[in-house]
Amino acid sequence: HYPLRRQRQMCIRDRWYQRRVREQFLATTKLPYVILRTATVYGPGDIRGLMPRLIAGRLYRFLNKKMKLLWDADLRINTVHVRDVAKAIWHCCLRAEPGSIFNLADKNDTNQAKINSLLESIYGIETGFYNIVKSNMAKMNIQDAQKIVNDKHLAPWTALLTRNKIEVTPLSPCIATELLYDNPLSVNGSHIESIGFTYDYPEVFSYSTLSQFHYEKKKKKKTTPFFFFFFPPITQK
Repeated sequence: HYPLRRQRQMCIRDRWYQRRVREQFLATTKLPYVILRTATVYGPGDIRGLMPRLIAGRLYRFLNKKMKLLWDADLRINTVHVRDVAKAIWHCCLRAEPGSIFNLADKNDTNQAKINSLLESIYGIETGFYNIVKSNMAKMNIQDAQKIVNDKHLAPWTALLTRNKIEVTPLSPCIATELLYDNPLSVNGSHIESIGFTYDYPEVFSYSTLSQFHYEKKKKKKTTPFFFFFFPPITQK
């Protein structure tokens, strides 16, 4: 594990490199292009957007404990549904001027409070936040904090999978380091509406989030909910 300072240096270097590559590409390409910059993408097929928090919520229902997050309720984690992303790609192919740049984010202005409220409505759990002192202590020892959280999640996740006879799943209860930082993601996604685009999922409701659980997968000529193959039932204790 790299020290925190070294990780930040690597992150800055990677961003600089990505920017240079992008600038060189845009300066030399003769292809018509449009750049779409997304907020946190969720919906069918999501395993890295809202799914880590949805998995955590399921675990705390199983443990019958309060789920607490670092930082505070106002930390922005803006969102956009994957179907709106797909729709935006097609819309831009038809309507956008080459060289255009658009942000994609719904109208929900999603933050940690709204995500917690969503988890409470889905799982019937209690949620909250650690105070600023504990949050900053975790930030100073982010690798240790990550290990503690992931070790706490792994055993109940394994128990849930075993109980429901789920042998293989692409989902993981492990929380990535970047999800523990106080890095807000606040995006204004309204500019794309100037070319006639409309968001089909302007807010994050339970039904739009649960749609990723019921992502359908064909198996042996029969359509079976993806959710039941890879995720323990929500209503189960």
